[in-house]
Amino acid sequence: MSNDHTNPIAHGVAVFGEMHPPARTAAFEAATDPATPGGRMQGLAAEFVFGQIWSDTQRLDRRARSLVTLGALIALRTGEEFSNHVRVGIANGLTRGEIEEVITHTAAYVGFPAARAAMIVAMRMFAEDVAGETGGVPAGQSF
Repeated sequence: MSNDHTNPIAHGVAVFGEMHPPARTAAFEAATDPATPGGRMQGLAAEFVFGQIWSDTQRLDRRARSLVTLGALIALRTGEEFSNHVRVGIANGLTRGEIEEVITHTAAYVGFPAARAAMIVAMRMFAEDVAGETGGVPAGQSF
């Protein structure tokens, strides 16, 4: 992990890179340029979400953070962001069975429609992983 806290965006990009393939990381970094559309928001995501939240492994490790994040994204019904975090969860050591169980567990709290939508996304992501396709998806805006 980058310890360059003098450049918070670079630190956040480095943390992002520990959980994503190089092509996604390069696209994420390029999107932090404040001169590009959405660049300021992406820079804030790099600095805060990755540089502060995901880099703090004292209170919760990244595996636990992935579980919490997946549950929250299911509740919010954010299909695209959920698919990103299925990848992140796998990179952080979650198994397919654990991801499926998070989805099943959340059904009791956020409802079957939200959980079913998440399961459809997860199954798609698992199928892509089997085909070896998940590493090359462009990053775009990824918070």
